[in-house]
Amino acid sequence: MIDERNFMGRIKRFARGDCSNLGHGWLYYGIARLMRPEVIVEIGRYYGFSMLLFAQACKDNNKGHVWSIDREDRPLAGRLEKCGMQDLPVYYTVLTGLSMNLAGEVPDEIDLLFIDGDHSYEACLLDTEMYAARVRPGGFCLWHDTVLYPGCAQVVAELDRREWELLTFPVNPTTPENEGLTIGRRL
Repeated sequence: MIDERNFMGRIKRFARGDCSNLGHGWLYYGIARLMRPEVIVEIGRYYGFSMLLFAQACKDNNKGHVWSIDREDRPLAGRLEKCGMQDLPVYYTVLTGLSMNLAGEVPDEIDLLFIDGDHSYEACLLDTEMYAARVRPGGFCLWHDTVLYPGCAQVVAELDRREWELLTFPVNPTTPENEGLTIGRRL
């Protein structure tokens, strides 16, 4: 089990002082801890903040693995050491390339899907069509930036409510950078 104060300090250092990322981070970690997923797929890694939180949840759950897809290969090693998270790589697989070309590299059935890739309508729709259909009934999909980016918001608005139970909320409604997050549970 983790030392919560030490874990909080490590996560704060990794978030680089970005409060909205930190707020999202607690939510990502908490959902993964409660769900206890075997398969987590992330589209859009950037510098690995969400990936490492999902991986930490897998470690703390003693089960699960994260497949993290991003079109760019950004170095993680220095950040892992700085935050004391160098033991997490066994809980994740980094895949570099376009998500549309890597669908065959992840398991067919997904427990938890996180979509935070290209924010255009077309790309978000493609990620949703290619990956969300693979989320098992009762599984979850998190769509990031569904308030800030109209394309992401439109994709979520078009989802079939007979297949998805949705909750969209802003991270901080008073800031202009209000990204928003939609949580969907597959029915």
